[in-house]
Amino acid sequence: MSVYQVTREGQELGSFDASQIEEGLKSGQFLPSDWGWREGMSGWQGLTEIFGSSPVPQTKAPLSSLSALVRRPSASNPTDSLNPYAAPSSNVIMVAGGTNGTVPFAVIEELTNTRSWVRTIAIILWISFSLQTLGFLVMGGLALLGLISKSGIGPVGGPEIVILFVFYGIFGALTYYPAKKLSKYAADIASLGQSQSFTDLTAALAEQRRVWKFTATLLIIYLAIMLVIFVGSTLVSFVR
Repeated sequence: MSVYQVTREGQELGSFDASQIEEGLKSGQFLPSDWGWREGMSGWQGLTEIFGSSPVPQTKAPLSSLSALVRRPSASNPTDSLNPYAAPSSNVIMVAGGTNGTVPFAVIEELTNTRSWVRTIAIILWISFSLQTLGFLVMGGLALLGLISKSGIGPVGGPEIVILFVFYGIFGALTYYPAKKLSKYAADIASLGQSQSFTDLTAALAEQRRVWKFTATLLIIYLAIMLVIFVGSTLVSFVR
C-alpha cells in the first residue's frame, strides 16, 4: 500500500496511506489545500488532485527536463500554479520573472535552521561592539584629560592611551557593520518563514552577500598587511 507524505502550509503532517487520506478528506482532517507526495511521483500535488473522487491515487505523466525546472502560474487553473514544495527527488525550482511564486519548503527549512546561529553571532558582535565603544569613550576621556593637564598625572595622556583609543575606535567600527547586517539577515529569515515569498528570500540572501563581501575585504586587507610586514622584515634582515 502506498504511503504518502502530507504537508500543510509548509509544515509536515506525517505519513499516511491512501485510505487514511481519503477518510481524512471526507472528515475534514485533511484540507483540499494540503499537499501530498509518495515515492515514484514527479512532484508534490494537492490531495484533491491526487485522489479526486476516485479511491485509486492518480499521478501525472513524468515531466520533461525543462518543465521540471520551470512551472508557470496559470490564472485559469490554480492546481497548475507553482508548487510551493520541491519534490524530494529535485530541490531546483526556477520561477519565471525571478520573484514570483512561493519558496520551496526545503529552502525555508534550511535557512530557518541557520537563524539561531546567525542571531548568536550577531549578539556576540553587538556585545563586542558595546565593550569597544565603552573602551573608546574611556580612552578618549583619559586622552582629553592628558591634554588638559599639561604635565599629566600618571598614565593619563600617555602614548598608550592614544594607542588604545585608536584601537577601540577601529575595531568598534569594524564590528558594527557585520553585527548590523547579521541582525538584518536573521530578521529577513524570520520574515521568509512567514511569507514564503521570493522577495524575502532575495532580501535575506542580499544581507548574507554583504556580510561575506565585508569579511572577504577584511581578509584581503589582512593578507596584504601580513605580506608587507613579511617583505619589510626580510629586506631589513638583508640590509643588516
